[in-house]
Amino acid sequence: MPAPQFFPALSNLIGTENLPEPIKSAFDKVSDKLFYKTYYVEKSIYGDTAYHNLVLVLKGNAGINIFGGDDGLQLLFNPGTSANTIEIPIALYYRLPILKYLRRITLNELSTIEDYFNLILEMFGISKPELVFEAFDIFLDGYDDTVLAFVNQFNANSNYSEYQPLPLPQTGNQFSDITELISFFESFGLDINLYILETYIDGSDLSKGFENMSLLFDRFLGEFSIDTLIDLFIPRISVALQSLNLALAFPRNMLQPVDGQGNVIDDGSKSLLTYNVGSLLYDTKTGFDFINPDTFQLTRSQIGNSGFILEVTNLKLDLKDNTNIPEADAYGYGPEFKGIYAQSASITLPKK
Repeated sequence: MPAPQFFPALSNLIGTENLPEPIKSAFDKVSDKLFYKTYYVEKSIYGDTAYHNLVLVLKGNAGINIFGGDDGLQLLFNPGTSANTIEIPIALYYRLPILKYLRRITLNELSTIEDYFNLILEMFGISKPELVFEAFDIFLDGYDDTVLAFVNQFNANSNYSEYQPLPLPQTGNQFSDITELISFFESFGLDINLYILETYIDGSDLSKGFENMSLLFDRFLGEFSIDTLIDLFIPRISVALQSLNLALAFPRNMLQPVDGQGNVIDDGSKSLLTYNVGSLLYDTKTGFDFINPDTFQLTRSQIGNSGFILEVTNLKLDLKDNTNIPEADAYGYGPEFKGIYAQSASITLPKK
């Protein structure tokens, strides 16, 4: 008799403290019956995409006796490889692009042009010299001396009239001049990033502000719009129940499972005629989908105690009037064909 199998609890993977109500309460009520096996996960280096695959194991049979009581025929849902278990293969894929750049920010934290402006600076690690250089290149491109133009605009800006005039750097090198300008701003107690935002980006008009930011950050972002940023916060989730099965469990006086050598497996297990109902898929972009393979599999079995071994693989039943199973099409039958297909079927005579 095979040794009993033990499975890790699903609660080891999913911390209930991270679940919202009422999901947390519902999970706590059934967590003692939920287990898993063959867990596999792949994650991107930034954590913005991940693929999880596992087999959910539930203790107990989801089935009904349909003939002969407890010792008769049973109809089971997704019977597991271990006795009295249900196994449901599940695959989960998610993608949340913003995690590639930032770990702690939500879409509801972004309501103004300044919020988006600062987000882009943080996402791409744009330094103050880089920002000033880009602003000169984009918004002061028509001036022969961009540093002089910047200084003159600041000194003529009535919003900053309370500050002393901004000195003109004299290094003769644009990068060094920009570094000095940043130092001057800091000595005034001003943030040059905020000055660029207020002066060259129209924060009062969301549409105009994004248009100006698209120009300013084009070298970093390429094609850029508010939709581009919002898309970063929209998760893409795909969930698949990969195999939904119904199985007819035969009493051992009708069929008995056998091993590869044709010997009866004497552990109380039952032969199953399993109908692969299909896979149920859900995707946040495409919605629900159902893939229905319509296949049957029968456990290799001995018929009663006769010694005759029955083996059938990839059994398909075609009862539709308007479509065929692929195998019927391959043999040239019309769509009105109805019948049964088996990849292989055999009966082995008893051993001498």
